[in-house]
Amino acid sequence: MRAKRLIMLGAALFVMAGLWGCGLLVAGGAAGAGVYGYVQGELQRSYGVPMENAILATKKAANSLNLTEVGVERDSIKTIMHYKKSDNTEVTIRVQRMDVNQTEIGVRVGLVGVWDKDQAETIHNYIRENLKV
Repeated sequence: MRAKRLIMLGAALFVMAGLWGCGLLVAGGAAGAGVYGYVQGELQRSYGVPMENAILATKKAANSLNLTEVGVERDSIKTIMHYKKSDNTEVTIRVQRMDVNQTEIGVRVGLVGVWDKDQAETIHNYIRENLKV
C-alpha cells in the first residue's frame, strides 16, 4: 500500500512539474511579444532587434530624458549603461543579446527594493519609440 502511495505521489509531482514547465514556456513566449517582466530589480522587455540597434535606441532615449551617463560596462553579449537623473536617482539599463535579432533590455530606476516602475516603463517607451517597434 505504501509503495502505491509513493508511486501516486511521484506521478502527481511529475505532472505538476510538467505543467509548471509549460507555464514558463508561455511566459517566455509572451516576453518575446513585448510584455514587461520584473526580474531581479529590473523591468525587462525583449525586442526583436539586433543588440547594436537596441544600444543606439537606449542612448537616444537617455539623451531625450536628460539622463547623465556615469559609466558603461560592455562585453560581447551585454552592455550595462549607468545614468543619473537630475535628482541623482540612479538608472541602470542592461542591453543583452539573446539571439542575432533578439535583445533583452532591463531598466532599473532607483535601488533594488526601492525602484520606480513608472519611470522604468517611461524609459522603455522611449526606447521602443526609437526602435519603431
